[in-house]
Amino acid sequence: MKPVTGGPSAASKIAVRAGGGQTIPVIGVRDPASSDAEPWKPVLTPRQEQILVLIGEGMTNREIGARLGVAEKTVKNSVTGLLACLGLQRRSQAAVYAAVRRLTAAG
Repeated sequence: MKPVTGGPSAASKIAVRAGGGQTIPVIGVRDPASSDAEPWKPVLTPRQEQILVLIGEGMTNREIGARLGVAEKTVKNSVTGLLACLGLQRRSQAAVYAAVRRLTAAG
């Protein structure tokens, strides 16, 4: 990961290198230099929270479905809603978001 430079909101973003050299901002990370900054926090359903954690662990839709006892298509639909809620376009962005969230919660 490399930090985004410039712009007033750059402190609240982390850039992630995706395929094709595209830089994708991940929103919702608290600026460590600012103690009073409140991070943007999306409202996720409990099922979306579960799926986000499992995506962060690197599980496929099929594996998530088996773990949660639902069809793979149900997981796919939930992932689509989860990505929309987080304002993300790709599953890999959700995995990075989950990892960053796990690190900020631990630290």
